[in-house]
Amino acid sequence: MIARALLWLAALAMPGAASASILTGENAGQLCVSMPDGRRAVDPDRLAMLVAGPALPFLDGANPSGATNGAVELRSTGDVPSEAVYAVIEADRVTPAEANRPFGPQLDLAQRPDARAARDAIVEAMKELSLFLEQGSRTAGPGLTYRAAPLVAGTRIDGDPTRLFGPRRTAIILCEQGAAPAPSTFAEGKEVGQGASIVYLRLRGTAADLVSTARLKDVAPATISFNRDAVAEKSTFGINAVAGLAVTPGDGRFSLVPYLSYERSAVTGGDGNIEKLSPGLLGALYFEGPSAALHAKLELAYIADLEQHARQGKLRLYLEPAFKLGGGQGVLFGSYLFRGPLRIRPDVTGIIDVSRIYDRGTSEALRDAKSYAGFGGQAEIRAYLAVDSWLSDLTLVAGGRQLFMTGAIEQDSVNRWWGSLEYASDALPNLGFGFSFTRGENDDTFQRQETYQIGLKLRY
Repeated sequence: MIARALLWLAALAMPGAASASILTGENAGQLCVSMPDGRRAVDPDRLAMLVAGPALPFLDGANPSGATNGAVELRSTGDVPSEAVYAVIEADRVTPAEANRPFGPQLDLAQRPDARAARDAIVEAMKELSLFLEQGSRTAGPGLTYRAAPLVAGTRIDGDPTRLFGPRRTAIILCEQGAAPAPSTFAEGKEVGQGASIVYLRLRGTAADLVSTARLKDVAPATISFNRDAVAEKSTFGINAVAGLAVTPGDGRFSLVPYLSYERSAVTGGDGNIEKLSPGLLGALYFEGPSAALHAKLELAYIADLEQHARQGKLRLYLEPAFKLGGGQGVLFGSYLFRGPLRIRPDVTGIIDVSRIYDRGTSEALRDAKSYAGFGGQAEIRAYLAVDSWLSDLTLVAGGRQLFMTGAIEQDSVNRWWGSLEYASDALPNLGFGFSFTRGENDDTFQRQETYQIGLKLRY
């Protein structure tokens, strides 16, 4: 047993042991152990040893709760993490220079480039684990899937890889037989068998988010709010909600959602409210390769402008790309970029909008139009702090959208900006509250808005 452990440590200490992918089929024999309930899962101490492989020569006594005893501790005991677990938790923390994390005061990182490189290798490997937690699962071969699961049923899994280790551990990695379903089938942590059809009743703030693969806190929420329109100098009650029934058959590469959308808010001029009711159908296809992905969403909607008595049919295409960055940097667009406590997620979407007018009503924008089209896109960025306090439950969002219009329509372009600061706890991501603003033209009614809202945020 001792000889086997020494051979394993020697293999881990070889250069490049943690520079390649961690969650692979080749590593399964080292990582996966049997749990009391019969399932197989990744052992956190073994995972930490693999991640910290290049740093093993520097770890003896690095954990101030342990001891310098001439060996690297293999196992965590009670509340004392093993030296490898301590290293992966501490490697990327912003701390005073004298702390020399994760190796302790016996090493000066400024004088030891080899130790600094080993620390950086741990950080790169943790980025891979962060990406894995965001995606929810990974196929490691025809007979093995790694899948993230909460340590306590019902709790949310975020993209913080330190949650896999030590006293803060809230997630486990299951080792399952077979290929993984697409990430979209695990968007909210629900387990689905391969080849099954799943149905979700969802409540969101936009139709496109009814098939979002993001964590629940990152989808646009339905909002019940008090609105203040600075242009109209008017206050009113507002609501924006989309309810849909999402059906995802097979392996999760396709989703179909019939939905009903309702929006009401203040408008310019004090002449009334934006009020529209829209039944629709949304379909989504997911194309994912080793280095890039594209999520395509096609929306067919009937829009009833209740305020201006106008009616139109609309076909919208959303194109959402994502790119895997080299060097363990994670995924650009659609995923949080991991570096220290600040988590930032940029998103971009290309949009094509084609509409047919059935009734112009009193809308000035549609006065001479029978049909029109719009081409453009939107960009949005989300950010939060991964810290041990209530501040981690705050999410800041800012974004903009621009469509260039063609056809017999008054507008040459439609522009809109928005931002929000929302509080929603990890324990109850379905419910939040916050402040938000919107400035620009409404995409469907072309009425100009400048609204400031304090409201209740709902997601399901």
